[in-house]
Amino acid sequence: MDGHELLEAYGFDMPMTENGEAPHPAEEAAVNIGYPVVMKINSPDISHKTDIGGIKTGVSSRQKVNDSFNQIVNNVHHEKPGSKINGVIVQEQLDGLEVALGMKRDPQFGPMIMVGLGGIYIEEKRKGYMFGDKVLREAEVVVGNEE
Repeated sequence: MDGHELLEAYGFDMPMTENGEAPHPAEEAAVNIGYPVVMKINSPDISHKTDIGGIKTGVSSRQKVNDSFNQIVNNVHHEKPGSKINGVIVQEQLDGLEVALGMKRDPQFGPMIMVGLGGIYIEEKRKGYMFGDKVLREAEVVVGNEE
């Protein structure tokens, strides 16, 4: 189960999402979802997609889906050669605030949850620009102790 599926299981409304393994399936996914769409590289090797040109927003036609698919994949080959590519995610483009959620198990503190601004802002923050803060807390403090 990936993060998207986990959030859906807990009742979060998530944007419609499909994976296109090649340009034509990505075009079909965009038609199914409806324009405009967001396209993102689907790779376990790439976490900061914006930095390498792995995201396109406002994609509004079959031809633009095809062009964006090829450009995203070419950017990955150029910026991160050897990365495993599982296709390009095609996602419903929504208006609103983007939020980042992350989880990890810290050896000293145990389960941790990170919440902050999402989209390009989390990546700009990582570079040192101050667009907003993220909060990293022990999961037990946020969701309670289930034991």
